[in-house]
Amino acid sequence: MSASAPQIPPDVQAAHRHLSPAAEHFLEHLLDHPDRAAQLVGIEQGLPGWMTPYDITWPTLVDARRVAEMERATVGVCKLIKSIPAVVFGGDLGAMGAFYGYDPLMLAAMFSVRDYANSTVARCDFIDTPGGLMCCEVNMAANLGGWHQRFWRERYLRHPVLMDFSAREGISPDVRDVLATFCQHMIDDALDSGVIEEGGELNVAVTLNRPPTEGARRHAAEVYAELLRRDGRGVTGDLWLCGAPAEELTFQGLDVYMGERRVHVIYEYAFAPPSMQVLRSQLVGRIRVYNGAATRMWVDKRNLALLSEHEELEAWTEEDRQLIRDHIPWTRLVSPRTTTWRGAEVQFPGFLVDHRDSLVLKRGMGIGGAAVHVGRYLTPEDWEARVGEAMEKGGWIVQERVESRPYVYPPRPGDVPVPNTVIWGLFCTGRRYAGGCLRMLPQDAGEGIVNGARGAYEGAILEI
Repeated sequence: MSASAPQIPPDVQAAHRHLSPAAEHFLEHLLDHPDRAAQLVGIEQGLPGWMTPYDITWPTLVDARRVAEMERATVGVCKLIKSIPAVVFGGDLGAMGAFYGYDPLMLAAMFSVRDYANSTVARCDFIDTPGGLMCCEVNMAANLGGWHQRFWRERYLRHPVLMDFSAREGISPDVRDVLATFCQHMIDDALDSGVIEEGGELNVAVTLNRPPTEGARRHAAEVYAELLRRDGRGVTGDLWLCGAPAEELTFQGLDVYMGERRVHVIYEYAFAPPSMQVLRSQLVGRIRVYNGAATRMWVDKRNLALLSEHEELEAWTEEDRQLIRDHIPWTRLVSPRTTTWRGAEVQFPGFLVDHRDSLVLKRGMGIGGAAVHVGRYLTPEDWEARVGEAMEKGGWIVQERVESRPYVYPPRPGDVPVPNTVIWGLFCTGRRYAGGCLRMLPQDAGEGIVNGARGAYEGAILEI
């Protein structure tokens, strides 16, 4: 490292080294050669116009050991969430209906769909702490952000800075394609569930909450056709974007149609009430729906409290309990109650008011960073008011605030690199790890909430 290069603090160096030796060397290389770092400015220029504009930062290089950690955490946490109906509620439809706001008959129908928990997609948001990956949120719904890294792939892999560094290090980085992994899972799931046969047609309808442009329709159809050609197991078919599914999708008996073509998969990007006709089609095995009628149950942040508080239930396996200990931060339902904190008995709400700096309040059904309050960024008076609101309204959780390892990136293209709080958004399709992406903000920015609305920027995860 040159004499003029900034010195890397030991905790920063250790954080990058934990990802891979190449990640540590890449950080040293870019800090030692600011001219090379400057060449990465503008890497996001020229991406498709329909994409949400983001500032895109340096890539993050992870090795096989780190990928295995991410896979275990992501697939494991999703498995735990989908086990809650059986383990925590003991299959009691009435108790589940009261907790999540479902008609018990609807729950009975949902759980009767063949392997219903396999037709899911999820993005788990982790904070990588010195003690490991801790899950702060599970977004088990079809309307997820973060799928777009496939469109960054060539810009990263063919960039001269990364190509030269990779040659010097003897590595071959690549992006795990979330869309391709989901497509592979969807085909396997459709075949395993009997919705289609080998070499058959697999038509997909993506339901939206507003009409798409013709350009978006064409692009989505082209991407799907490319995925089928590349790794479709001989399956053919089309994908349609539906801006008005109630008008565009029709029923012939128990089958769903788009015009004259049968639909085999519905991907519900629009968060809408379940259609009983679609549910009946699922029950007889004529269609698969992602994520379907169970979405409201799967996305509820209170699930993390159910895992944290019920870690010792006998119905969990020892592996399950270890996953909870390793990846679920202390989380509790907010109500007037007695519970435990680090082995001691505590009383709500007094404990919440007194431990503002250590806690985060979240509404169970909040989205997009809304209704999240990080205690250390609020005055004692504001925090007490938020606690009072959560106690009065119900449906909130409180989590222990966990600290991100200090990963270094430039806050904006061309800025001086600084330590960041990083959110690892990692995907699971059914029971399959599907890769992910990063969102980040400089430490203490955004009032502790790393979200696009607060100015977060993104980066790709490159596996080596």
